[in-house]
Amino acid sequence: MKTNEYFLQWLETQPGGLAHIAATRDEFSYSDYVEYCDGNGIEPEAEDSSAFHAWCEDQAAIDFQEDLDQLMASPYVQRPILITGTIGCWDGRLHIVPEIEDSFEKAYRRCLDGSDDVTLRYNRRGIHMEGTHHDGMNIFMMYLVSDRDALEEMLDGGAFDADAAFEKGVLEEITDFLL
Repeated sequence: MKTNEYFLQWLETQPGGLAHIAATRDEFSYSDYVEYCDGNGIEPEAEDSSAFHAWCEDQAAIDFQEDLDQLMASPYVQRPILITGTIGCWDGRLHIVPEIEDSFEKAYRRCLDGSDDVTLRYNRRGIHMEGTHHDGMNIFMMYLVSDRDALEEMLDGGAFDADAAFEKGVLEEITDFLL
């Protein structure tokens, strides 16, 4: 992946060092809704109306799918992806066994299972996914794999350490915009 200095500087300005990719829940103002209605010849309903709230949900779903489609098409994620993380269960948080998927799309679909709302963000190390569900929240980290064979050796050894994997060039940092 090429190094984009503008991206790296921009990333430092993002809250918590995490850049937004997509979210199934999003904030829209009433003025966004009114602008949409005006542009489409629709009479806007009141700010507390079910029509406004339905529009917000619909718009969030559309935006999420468009952002997700762009991410899935990104050449940077057309590679093996390592998934790590925790699952929120009724009896606490469980760590998952790190797994490798052949592409971001497969990794995302695997992590999505059972989630009602999803937030995707990223930093230099990887893509963060939070998925809420009836028992709480699943939190996953998806890393770009640069050397699958070496990573599989590390995983087979039972002591995966992301820092060591980055140092050995097994995982690749994100140094440019994904979308």
